[in-house]
Amino acid sequence: MKHRIENLKQKMDSQSVDCVLAVSYHHSFYLSGAPIFPFGRPVVTIIPRNGEAAIIEGDLERAHTERQTWIQDLRVYWDEKRPPWESALLLTKDFLLERGLENARLGIEEEEMPISYLQYLKKFLPRANFVEFSDVLNSMRLVKSEEELNLIRMASDVVDLGMEKLLAVIREGETAEAIRRTVCDEMTTYALRKYPDAPFLVLGGTGIKQVEKGCGHSPGWITHGTTQKVLKGLNYGGLDAWVWGYWGNVERNMIVTDASTSVMNDFKVMIEMHEAAIAAAMPGKRIAEIDRAAKLVLHKHGYPTRQYGSGCARGLAVYGTGLTGGRELKLDLRSYNEGLLEAGMIFSVEPELKTDAGTLRHSTTVLVTKNGNEVWSRIPRGLIIV
Repeated sequence: MKHRIENLKQKMDSQSVDCVLAVSYHHSFYLSGAPIFPFGRPVVTIIPRNGEAAIIEGDLERAHTERQTWIQDLRVYWDEKRPPWESALLLTKDFLLERGLENARLGIEEEEMPISYLQYLKKFLPRANFVEFSDVLNSMRLVKSEEELNLIRMASDVVDLGMEKLLAVIREGETAEAIRRTVCDEMTTYALRKYPDAPFLVLGGTGIKQVEKGCGHSPGWITHGTTQKVLKGLNYGGLDAWVWGYWGNVERNMIVTDASTSVMNDFKVMIEMHEAAIAAAMPGKRIAEIDRAAKLVLHKHGYPTRQYGSGCARGLAVYGTGLTGGRELKLDLRSYNEGLLEAGMIFSVEPELKTDAGTLRHSTTVLVTKNGNEVWSRIPRGLIIV
């Protein structure tokens, strides 16, 4: 965390920014070390270039924040006299006035801060200069520290255990819900035993039989029914785990019993795409080259190349609000992303092949290293038949 804040202040120096106001869950967490879900009670993490930092939060968050953050100045509000957002911004204004920052250049998350918040602050700080700073904060998160990588290792270990269990129990005629419960219970028990001091959240996939990820990233809202059964042929399993907000994931297609020749051929093409994309994940290359490598395989085999992108960042992640929802968009594996790959970047590699039989995809976590890459999954990446 010390290195992270030093890095932030160097970037503030380079842009002559006197103070940063982080209002999103993910950047407040990233800078403070305390995961504070606002749930109607805004949080503002304030990092001045000089002097002590502060957190503005609802009183309900105080106890756990005191245990988790390096920041000593915690300013809390209650929502009994005015709306929480107004209380939070009044305390923010008071902090800035106390520190003599009423004329300062204030770095804000323009991607995440509501316009009404900004208008309110401008009203009470008319001489302050509000500087867009989202791009800086987003870029800081792309290269992971060893501490962050260790959290992702833990989460990846748990999902691998879950996928091993899934592949051991999935059988034709079993209900998807029973498999999901078995797998999630196994993941939870394993995490509690092996990592007793780490808070985990585990999720089962969007339906074993459902080879289209039909509910996107909303598994809590969409269901395919408790009686859905595993059928012979192409199936899908996707597992997620978070430890301290850091994301591990593994997804695999599998053939239950057997499948048609065309499905088997499609599966083999997907595997070739997956391996080509992993091989392209090398330091110094463009992020877009990973996606292009996968698309070249599609083109070679005569498949349409209008498919989804080939992966996204691993790291601090939350299905949240705002423009990004906490997602590190600068590390999306897309053909338009010309950013350079660096050691310490970590992401999923998951190019998809959409066919009439469904969507085929393996998702594997890959870390870029100084001399190449590391694949962070012990789950087989080839043709899986159970």
